[in-house]
Amino acid sequence: MKSTRFEVKQYQLTMGADLPSIESGNDVKVCAIIGCYGDEYKLMINFVAENEEQPKSIYDGEKKTGVIFLPISRLAGYIDLLRNEKPLFVHLNEKVEWITLGTGHEPIGEGER
Repeated sequence: MKSTRFEVKQYQLTMGADLPSIESGNDVKVCAIIGCYGDEYKLMINFVAENEEQPKSIYDGEKKTGVIFLPISRLAGYIDLLRNEKPLFVHLNEKVEWITLGTGHEPIGEGER
């Protein structure tokens, strides 16, 4: 099973009404997209309306790109993670259910002071 891990160096948030999800090859419309970019790889997080169907996630090893779809209600949590945590890593995997964004190892009790 092919997988890769990369550190997120930059991100971009795009919001609008009915943005097309070009990466999915579907006609699904998304409300917001967060692009997480590393040196070579990227993860596109597509947020769809609560009543919109969520297409299956995608990992394209040749394009070094992962695409996931989440309900718009989860947008704030991802923005908080991107703005307040460092380092962040994306795990891309052919088993697309395992595509994740998360922190590196942190000491216990590091929290805000």
